[in-house]
Amino acid sequence: MKIPASASLIRNTLWMLGGFGFRLGVQFATFVLVARVLRPEAFGVFSGCLAVVSVLVPFATWGTGNILIKHTARRP
Repeated sequence: MKIPASASLIRNTLWMLGGFGFRLGVQFATFVLVARVLRPEAFGVFSGCLAVVSVLVPFATWGTGNILIKHTARRP
């Protein structure tokens, strides 16, 4: 029996929402745990470091794809 496209879309949407909800719960639990363990002074330093790393992460892979293509193109 073939499942209609709309049922498949609804099922997949619910899985995605469940995954995002789970991720949100884990992030919240991690935030609370880290905040309680580090206390306000150290948590501020941790948050600042996390912010700097979050800003720099998109630039971490600059050129990697080009190097991969270069090395792949040289070996037929």
